[in-house]
Formats: sequence, C-alpha cells, structure tokens
Amino acid sequence: MTTALNPSLVSLAGSKVEVLVSCTDLADLDEFTKTDPMCVLFIKQFGQWKEYGRTEAIQNSLNPKFVSSFIIEFEPSVTQQLMFSVYDIDSRSQDLKHHDFVGSSEDTLLNLVDETKMIKTTTKNLRVPSVSKPRGLINITTEIIKDSRNKVRVHAGSNKLDKKGIFSLNKPDTYLEIGRSIENVTYHPVYRTETVMKSTSPRWRPFEISVQRLCNTDWDRNIQFSVYHFSGSNYHLIGRKVTTLREMHNTPIVDIQYSMLDFVRGGMQLNQIVAIDFTISNGHIDDELSLHNVTDARDNQYLDAIETLGSMISQYSIDPNIAAFGFGANWKDKEKVSHCFPLTRDKNNIYLKGIKSLQDCYESVLPQLKFSGPTKVSHVIEKAAAIAERENTSQQKQSYTVLLVITVNLVLCYNYNVLETPLKHEKTGKVADRSNTCFVAFRRETAATGGNLAHNLNIKSVIKDISGKPMLALEVFKAVIVYLMDHFFVHHFDHVDMVPEENIHWLISVPSIWEDAARQFMRLAAEKAGIPGRQLHLACEAESASLYCHRQINSGIEVTSVGTTYMIINCGGGILDISVHKVGNGGKLTEVHPSTGGAWGSTSVVADFFSFLSEIFGTDLYQTLSPSEILKLEVEFEDVMKQLSHGSPALSSSGFCFDIPESLLKPLGLVHKNGYSISLHGRQLFIGIQTMLEIFKPTLDSIIRCVRSVLNDRRSQSIRYVIMVGGFSKCAILQSSLKQVFSLVKFIVPDDVMTPTVKGAVLFGNNPNIVNLRIAPRSYGIRKQCRFVHGKHDARRLEIIDGVEKCTDIFDVYIQKDETLLKEHVTEYKTYCPVRHDQTVMRLRVYSADKRSPHYTTDPGCRKIGHIVVQLPDTSKGKSRQVRVKMIVGGTELKVSAVDDDTGKKFSAKFDFLHNI
Repeated sequence: MTTALNPSLVSLAGSKVEVLVSCTDLADLDEFTKTDPMCVLFIKQFGQWKEYGRTEAIQNSLNPKFVSSFIIEFEPSVTQQLMFSVYDIDSRSQDLKHHDFVGSSEDTLLNLVDETKMIKTTTKNLRVPSVSKPRGLINITTEIIKDSRNKVRVHAGSNKLDKKGIFSLNKPDTYLEIGRSIENVTYHPVYRTETVMKSTSPRWRPFEISVQRLCNTDWDRNIQFSVYHFSGSNYHLIGRKVTTLREMHNTPIVDIQYSMLDFVRGGMQLNQIVAIDFTISNGHIDDELSLHNVTDARDNQYLDAIETLGSMISQYSIDPNIAAFGFGANWKDKEKVSHCFPLTRDKNNIYLKGIKSLQDCYESVLPQLKFSGPTKVSHVIEKAAAIAERENTSQQKQSYTVLLVITVNLVLCYNYNVLETPLKHEKTGKVADRSNTCFVAFRRETAATGGNLAHNLNIKSVIKDISGKPMLALEVFKAVIVYLMDHFFVHHFDHVDMVPEENIHWLISVPSIWEDAARQFMRLAAEKAGIPGRQLHLACEAESASLYCHRQINSGIEVTSVGTTYMIINCGGGILDISVHKVGNGGKLTEVHPSTGGAWGSTSVVADFFSFLSEIFGTDLYQTLSPSEILKLEVEFEDVMKQLSHGSPALSSSGFCFDIPESLLKPLGLVHKNGYSISLHGRQLFIGIQTMLEIFKPTLDSIIRCVRSVLNDRRSQSIRYVIMVGGFSKCAILQSSLKQVFSLVKFIVPDDVMTPTVKGAVLFGNNPNIVNLRIAPRSYGIRKQCRFVHGKHDARRLEIIDGVEKCTDIFDVYIQKDETLLKEHVTEYKTYCPVRHDQTVMRLRVYSADKRSPHYTTDPGCRKIGHIVVQLPDTSKGKSRQVRVKMIVGGTELKVSAVDDDTGKKFSAKFDFLHNI
C-alpha cells in the first residue's frame, strides 16, 4: 500500500530548493582556539552517500552561519535522503579524512520542506556514531526558489566607525555581512565582503548579487546589513541597518542589472548581424571531416547553427533583414585575405532577407572562397559597432544589435578598443553563458602562469577573465596555439604547400622553471590544437635564449669562448627565468646550476600598480573598470616602465600623469592619500617619482634576492657575465638596479631583447643535443612499500598486509636533487608488482622532493606530482607479474619505460601529471 502525495507537494515537483545552514553550540575540538567549522552535504544515491557540496570554512566559531548554500531540485515522489556533516578544518587539504569530524545529521528533503509557507527551519542534533551526547545543533532552512535573472550591484562603505582595542586607539578591521530575513524571526547571511584593515571609514569592493539570493525576489523582504570587527580570533558587532530592496532602489547605492530577456520582454527589438568563420582550421569543404562540408544527406554544423541560433534571435525582430559577413578567407579571384567581407559581395548591400536566404547565400559562396586565417574577429566587431551606432535607439524605438559569430575556434581579439562594445557570445553546438567576447582579458592570467596556475595545473584548471568568469585553461591555450598555426600557414603558404605536413617540426617554448605538469599541459594543448605529438618538442626559454646569445660572435656578446660561465636572465611578462651555462667544446652548453626564478615579470609590477590604485581609490579596479579601460591603463604604465632608470632624465622630473577613467572617478573619488606623493586634477592622476619607485620595489627586491642566491652558490663562482633578455629587460630601472647591486659582473643587454628566445628555440629544434648536461632541480621517486625492518623503519608506518609486516610511504628514489644528468639519461630499473590478480592498469604514484635523499613520501618538502601509468593487458600471472620501470631524464620532458621482468616485453607506459588525484 502506498501513501498518496499531498497535491501541494506534487505541484512543487521540479522546483529548486535553497538550503541554508547554521550551527549552534558546536563541540570545541581545538585545544587553543575554537573550532573552524565547515558543513558538507551528502546525498544517498543507490545506497551510497555521495558528496553534493561544501560550505565555506569559518574561523574560530562555535555558532557559525554559513553564507554558501545548497541548491537541490525537489522530487517529492523520490526519497531524497540527505546527510549534513560538520568538520573542523585543520589544513588546506581537500581530503575530509585530514580534518576532525564534529558530527552529522540525516533527514529527507521532503521532511525539510514546507509546501504551505515555502520556507521552513528545522533544528536537529549533530551526532557521532557510538557517542550518546550531541556535539551541537544544526539549523537547516529550506526555501523554494523564485527564479530571477536580475542582479544588484552594491557599493558599500561606512564612516566614523568606533575604534577598537585598549583605550580605543586601534582602528578596526571590518567586514560587511548581508543577511536576509527568515520569517521575520532571524537573519541568515547571504554575502560577506573582504576585510578592510585598519580603517574607521572602510569602503568595500563593489559586488554583484542576484535578487534571488538577496531576498528571493521579494522586494519588501527585510535585508540586514551588519558591520563586524574581526580581531583575529573573535568577531565583534559594530552596528547594523535593516532595510528592503525597494527602499534601496530609491537611492544611488543599488543599481539593478536587468537581463537581456527582461529588455526583450519589455518590447526591445533585436537587429541581427551574422559573421561566419572561414579559416583554414575548419578544413577544406571537400574533406568529409570539414565543418563546412555539405552533402545531399546532411547539412553541416554551420548551417545548423545559423538555423538554431539565428532563428531564435529572429523571433524578437520585426525587420527580417540580416547583415551577413565572413572572415578569415579571400575570394578566389582576389589575393588579399579579408577579416570582414559581406557574403553578398556587395558592400553597399550587405543584408539578406531571413534565415533561409542567409543559408542559401552561405552555401553558394563556399566554392568561391579560399580558406585562410588567422581566426581574427576584431574587424567584424568594429563593423558591427558601426552598424549599431546607425540604428535608432531612442526610448520610443528601443533596439539592440546582436552580433552572432559562428566559429570553430575561440575568438582572439588583440584590439582592446573593440571591447567597449558588449556582445553575446555563442559557441557552435552550445550556447555559452559568457556575456562578453572579452577574450583579451585572459592576457594577464596566461602571462602569470609562472605563478599559482603553473604550480597547480590539472586537466580541469580554469582561468578567469577580468570580469571573473572562468573558462577551461586548456581551451584558452589551445585557441592561442590554433591562432598561431593559422598565422603561420597563411604567411608562409607558398613554401609550406610544397612541404609535407609530416615534415613540419613544431616547437613551443616554456619557462625553464615550469614544473612537469605545466609542461605536459602545454603538450596536451598543442596536440588538441592539431599538432601531432611526434612532431612536437618543448624548448626551455632561458636555455633557448642562451643558445642564441652564445653564438653571436660579432654582436658584442662576449660568451662564445670555451670555458666561459654566464648567467642568462629571461625576464618577460609573467616570470623571471634564470639559467647558468658553461661553454664547452664544439659549442655545447653545460648547465652548472639548476634553473630558478619566480613570478616576477612585468605583470608583477603592473599588479602592484593596480593594487596601489585600488588602495587610493578604495575599490577593486578589476570590479569597477571595463576590460578596455584596464588595458589602456596597462599600456600607459608599461610606457612608464621603459622610462624609469636611476640617473635617467625621467628621474629628474617630478613624476608621471595617468588618464583615470571617468567610471572610476564618478562614484568614488580619491579617498586615501596619506603617505603617497599623489594628486588628482580632473581626470589626470599625478604620481610622484618616489612613489613610482616604491611600486617597483617588491618585484625588484624579489629579483635581486633570486639573482643573489644563484651568484652566492659555490657552483656559480666563476660567472663573469649576466645576459638579460625578455620584454621586461627593457625596463631601465630593472637594469640599473641589478647593475648597482652586482657591480662585479658584467651585464649584457642585447639591442633586441625580444627575439633571442624564439631564435634560440629554432636552434634547439635543429640540434636538441646542444645542451648536453643538466642539473636535476629536485629529487624524483615513486611511493612504494617494502618489508618492515624493526629498528630501521618508522614504527608509525607499520601495516599488516596479507599477514606480512610492511613499511608504507617509502620514497623509492630514481633521481637525486642536484644530480648531473646527461641528455636522455636512463635511470636504473626498479621492479614493482600489481596488487590484484585481475589488475590491468598499474598507477605508480610519483613524488618530488626538495632534498637529495628523502626517506618517506611524507617527509617535509615531498609532494605527489602525478602517476606513472602502465598498461598490463595480460593478467594470466596474477600478482606474480613483475614490472621493471625506468625513467629517461635530462631532456625538457620526463619519459618512462616499463618492461616485463620475465620476457623483456615492453608495456605501454607514460607519465600523467594532469590527473593528480
């Protein structure tokens, strides 16, 4: 017998439920501080608990209210079993087993939902199995979501806050918390700002929050703004204000951000422009795999995209005329490649009447075009902007011009001026959620890959653009490589056409300090871009520059003599990359010190400049300015970087002026002046010379420390010359600072600092053996277990496995740090066995270490960097199979080989640094 569901509940099927969580009176598991709680939600699926999501961790709180919420689709006909578990976070590890378990509570979503009030709070005990006493209470609030695409942009600040501490002399460290009313009884936080340090008049970064999140679309629902002082271990309320969204809407504090759908519903008309990608990367139309290939049996993906996306836009347009353009090709009777040409071939008549007419025109022009490249869309955007400006956009006749770019590739736009025109971006076969085609906004992130990104890369790593929107890093790098390949084929087509494609050898230069995961990531991106792996090599940048410079006999670069030892500093946009080489017989180079460096390129100085501006204007510039405004400021600042030098004419001036965007000045103004030689006159920001030098100081100090550590190393005592290459090396203040500190060595800066790396990479591609000795920058090994020896092994690592005492976490060393490695150096074989009879894949955990002879993989300085994956298709010998594994090192990439110990048969084996889980 089954129980009929309440009709009210049935009507809510498919609705989304927001789950808010708070706790009270948690057990204190820390000895000296309070618990740092985090809530994890599990949902039971097929009898197993699966993690659904996590809240943020809150420091030092036994009564936390979590801002992060959980969104669950409500299905009343199904038992949706939930478990809320609270942990005390003790480290940055994502593995829950590394944190203390506080307690958990189970219930069904059906029990937690109230179909009459749409909102319900349930309080339950947190318990630990086999422990009778509860470890606190968990408060679970559920609310049926009312969908809204509207967003609110909030600018918030406070004035004349009370000072805190002894005798009230200390300025408070404050943050703002916004809470929404729960049944007019309590408030639950939905947003917390960053903490502004030492200020009685803080101004928090402007932020966007959805109307649903803020008040679940109820404009008259109470919203509470609370300002807290954070003392490091406690939170103290300074004051609070209760209001509603309707009240705030009548003030300039809140700006409602309406969605495009809201404007369309309000009667706004859409004008449509379509641009189609005809670059060579699509493939020739006669090739069955080409995206432009059309047969009697099927349309191609471009025709499908025109019909699907174009028809959708046309529904909101009274005018059936569509402006149609192509890019990345030339007409066969014309020689010049065009990046914006009308499909009608008539520049005075660019319009086609309706989607069917556009599809017919597209098919008719395909045989007339010669595909070329690269994938360049800036001309199309400029044309669309010009057309949009001509349209009537009065209040009586609202219209919006939509540019639909249909392309196989990510669009690369290097002209920052066109970014002032917002454009919806659609991707063939999938509608993307990115609101602007601002791909140039990735420039800073990709340049900074010498920093955190390169050290934490995996297959799912994302890069955020200036507006904070994420995209898979692999797709971004792939798009750049595709662009460069197209560019190469177009500009060298006459020569390349006569050379079989399999004879083209591709080289990608990477920083010498990049770790193995970053190098493998670049190889994968290149292969996804269409470069065959066997035709691809990676070249280290500082090493490549060194190869080029030491061959310049008549250029004034004095590092050609046998026995000369020199340092090469490759200082570009993102990183500082240092190598030390000694010239050997036959022009071969020997590395005498491991490559080193850090994220101290020009972008580091630019970041400090923007931090400085954010401080004096009291806002995060990346949140306030448009991408084009940010890039214009960057260009201005980079010009200043080239001028600054100790003793240069620029230093005799009193300072420098920058044009500040009006969008920054209007809502904000100059709010912090103390300690800086700055002034503001209209839109001109004047920065004194000493303040400018202070902006450079953190990056310069880091570079000097790094160079000093290399020069002080005993292996580098014979260095006579330092060669500087890379774009940042043109900065005179960098040159003069290094020359002043290290006056005993001769600094050489070539006239052309930009090309030695590229030209040297070509030399390396022609002769990969020219660097015949390298120094291992770290130790490498594999985690293994062996028989436990009492008195030798750590008792904490004793485990009984199949009745045998085993020592786990042994660091089986293959390569020792600072070991001298010949090119293609082969390590000795080490033998491993599968742990299961039916095992077809062996995954050996690879570790690196900062010391020469680590004993255990848990020693300080040791970390897991990936796996060696060995395919074992034959399982007939079960666990008695013995696999011998060796590493091939000394090149720019690690390689591995695995053979059957009995037969000598080779197994398929590879390193995997991108699935490091």
